[in-house]
Amino acid sequence: MSNTIVFIGAGNLATHLATALKSKGFNIIQIYSRTERSAKELARKVDAKYTTFRGEIIKNADIYFVALKDDAFEDVLPFAEFGDGLLVHCSGSMPLSAIDKFAANTGVFYPLQTFSKDHEVDFFKIPCFVEGNSKSTEKVLIKIGETISGNVSLLNSEKRLSLHIAAVFACNFVNYFYTAASDVLRSENLSFEVLRPLILETALKVQRLYPEQAQTGPAVRFDKNIIRIHTESLKDFPELQKLYSIVSRQIFLYHNKNVDDIVLNEFKNVKAFIFDVDGVLSKGATYLDKNGDPVRTACVKDGFAIKNAISMGYPVAVITGGCQQRVKLRYQRLGVTYYYDGVADKMVCLSDFIVKSRIDAGNILYMGDDIVDYNIMGEVGIPAAPFDAAPEILKISKYISPVRGGEGCVRDVIEKTLHIQGKWLISGLLSVNSI
Repeated sequence: MSNTIVFIGAGNLATHLATALKSKGFNIIQIYSRTERSAKELARKVDAKYTTFRGEIIKNADIYFVALKDDAFEDVLPFAEFGDGLLVHCSGSMPLSAIDKFAANTGVFYPLQTFSKDHEVDFFKIPCFVEGNSKSTEKVLIKIGETISGNVSLLNSEKRLSLHIAAVFACNFVNYFYTAASDVLRSENLSFEVLRPLILETALKVQRLYPEQAQTGPAVRFDKNIIRIHTESLKDFPELQKLYSIVSRQIFLYHNKNVDDIVLNEFKNVKAFIFDVDGVLSKGATYLDKNGDPVRTACVKDGFAIKNAISMGYPVAVITGGCQQRVKLRYQRLGVTYYYDGVADKMVCLSDFIVKSRIDAGNILYMGDDIVDYNIMGEVGIPAAPFDAAPEILKISKYISPVRGGEGCVRDVIEKTLHIQGKWLISGLLSVNSI
């Protein structure tokens, strides 16, 4: 090939792209890298010169492939002169316009693959996506692509960004999950090797099925006991514990959209709300003050939702077995007039609330998280629970919030109700005072 090519960058992608082009007869004349070892190694593979100085990048080449980290563009490109050459970046996320100021002729050449220098890939099987600032540039890039790949397509910057995001989910995030799995196994002196057949079968399965059809595991069927056992077993891995819960919730919600719609339809009948404190309005786990009393947390988003619901005319009650003045004061400031504390029998409070509010039990949403809420939840129209509620409570709940207690589960049910009934914030933003 007569075109002369310079590679700016000598990392994983540059190595595979440069060697693929070289194998098809392209004339690569120079490699630039800030690291001499990388520049020299790739230059040797493609029989080119190399430099580690930005000002020594050859000025009269036909094509310049930029294979740098996105944040390194501004550190290198302003110091080179590209003249009439075609400047091409290989980033999935950077728009074509990111290099417009450096050259008159610009383009993008994006191979959709994960690369490692020491792992060979068949470039012909790699989808490549190109874009240019002119039709002639796009023709040049398509012609180059078709010499090394059997799948070359035009794709604009916006769609390429979405493609890159999808690739991060499908590749980079998945690889992190492998790392997490390895850490869990290592903690029990187990080898990662035992997972390789499972990983291979999972990868092969999505070659035959759509991902949503291939999903299995406790989260998709919402096996609450197994999920709880798993999260408790991850106590020595607090970050993985959080991640496990988040991903489990997302899997469940994705695969239970129709069920969720049926349940949410019942929110149309809600005319009042009752909430437990510990494990619902406050986190279930807490610490004790110097007097041995639990220090209860409060979620600002929950407070905003409660205040908004009351302003819309919904009676809101709080029932708790605790008896702390500062907790009572918080909810009174939000406008809660039905506040029951020091409660031993919540059914008595429910009866009192029904009489005073004149709301039928079938139109009440009650959110609880533990055994003390079991009886009252059996009497109301919509029993609801946060994601981390006791298994017995989850079993009888018509709606399970994807949010943990004390972290916005109350906001979740109030916002869903008011949205469905067309009342969420219709009167404008509320004052945040005392929220």
